[in-house]
Amino acid sequence: KKALSDQCLEKKTMLLAHAPMSSIDTSEVTAKLANVNGEGGRWDTLEIAMEAFNEMIEEQKEQLKTVLEERVMELNQEIEKFAQRWSALKPKEMASWARDAVLKVFADLAGWKESLEKLTTSTTELAESCGNFGMANPSFLGLEQLQDDIGKTLESWDMLQAYMDEIQAVSETDWISFRNNMGALQDIAGNWMEKVKATYAAGKHDLVTKRLKEELEKLKSALPCLKFCNGSDFKEEHWVELLQGKLLLPKSVRLENLKVGDFLSALEKLAEPSLLQFVKQLQARAQ
Repeated sequence: KKALSDQCLEKKTMLLAHAPMSSIDTSEVTAKLANVNGEGGRWDTLEIAMEAFNEMIEEQKEQLKTVLEERVMELNQEIEKFAQRWSALKPKEMASWARDAVLKVFADLAGWKESLEKLTTSTTELAESCGNFGMANPSFLGLEQLQDDIGKTLESWDMLQAYMDEIQAVSETDWISFRNNMGALQDIAGNWMEKVKATYAAGKHDLVTKRLKEELEKLKSALPCLKFCNGSDFKEEHWVELLQGKLLLPKSVRLENLKVGDFLSALEKLAEPSLLQFVKQLQARAQ
């Protein structure tokens, strides 16, 4: 449109230059093109408005850059505070490995993971915004180290959670249905011990892998005794001698409601050589 206006003005100039030598009335042309250019012309007004608009945009861009720089500083402070809290509160030792205590750690770690993901998303979005304004890529000190530390911790506890889930599924099985399938427990112990060994070989062992290794060693040590707890020849008095007399299980635990988990809750006793001898003798008496 600016080019078309320029053409009209060029023709107007030619017309006015030759009009005095003719009888052409140029008043209408002059009136219609009066606001096209010159003092107060529409294009002059537009150009002035555009220049003012560009200046305003540049001012706002500079203000936004300042806001982004301040946000980078704020995020770095958030990362530092997050790292301090993580260092102080991350699981370093366990006063108890009871199921409820371990489940609480799982829940806490899920919260840490979610918070870290939100923090990481904020840094990514802020870096993109800085790039859009031609600013240098911001540096978030300590974020990578924090991600690495939390990642390794989650990896260890995730492994423990997977093991506990697998054991829990077996624990819910009734003993009568399971007792002729002892190879399943042996497979679980063998497979998980290989995973733990690989973790140690990679130099990633910590309190979790140490605990898992101890649990697997107890399970493997208890397996010989468990095989003699088949009890297909046991009478009620034999079960009472084993379950209440030796394993100290509640009186309510009887063959009809006995589960694999009842035995797994007494792994330490089942791993004792003396109990193995007792169960062998009990089996012989029952037969």
